[in-house]
Amino acid sequence: SIIKLIVTISLNISVTTAFCALITFYHAFEHELAPHRPLAKFICIKGVLFFTTWQGVILKLLGHFGVLHEGYRFSLDEIELAWQDLLVC
Repeated sequence: SIIKLIVTISLNISVTTAFCALITFYHAFEHELAPHRPLAKFICIKGVLFFTTWQGVILKLLGHFGVLHEGYRFSLDEIELAWQDLLVC
């Protein structure tokens, strides 16, 4: 439904904003955090979360515009979730 799409897009805008805020935080404290070398860890964890979130939005949009269809035994939400699970692995 359109409400689910709006909520999904709103959540993804929130995640993107949080990601940008963390990058700003890192740059503000880059010298203090240098002995711990957090950049690689930060990029790895946040990259997975960021791309997984936007992957879900793309799958929702594909379902909304009819690219993904309901199956004989599965609803559209279940098919979107199955694709999300497959792509995350």
